[in-house]
Amino acid sequence: MAKKTLSVLCSTALLLVIPLSISLSQTEPLPTTPQRIGGWYPLFFSEFSQAPLDVLIGQIHAGQVARVVIHFDEQRALAERIYDCLLSAADIKAELAADVPADTPETQFDHQRVSLTVTLQAPP
Repeated sequence: MAKKTLSVLCSTALLLVIPLSISLSQTEPLPTTPQRIGGWYPLFFSEFSQAPLDVLIGQIHAGQVARVVIHFDEQRALAERIYDCLLSAADIKAELAADVPADTPETQFDHQRVSLTVTLQAPP
């Protein structure tokens, strides 16, 4: 039994090699403030709400948002209302995406929810 256990351990073990020679001399100092590198965040709507859209529109006007994708399944009317609100208030091309994710025994989706994927602008 011990031989079988040893062979399983040997076949599943990972070998990590980490170099230990780290140069401590730097040519330029590290920044003291965090640097923004872009990213994304979701917004979720079960019903129309102007408050989170106002925050998003403010970020768009400030040049912080690169892209907005509006994902919907059964709430097309809500998705279109959010889309129209963004187009009328902000100079950004939002995209509508009809997503119909399939439920599985392990995963159940809220098909009544509209979600926005907001991609942030990376700094110049």
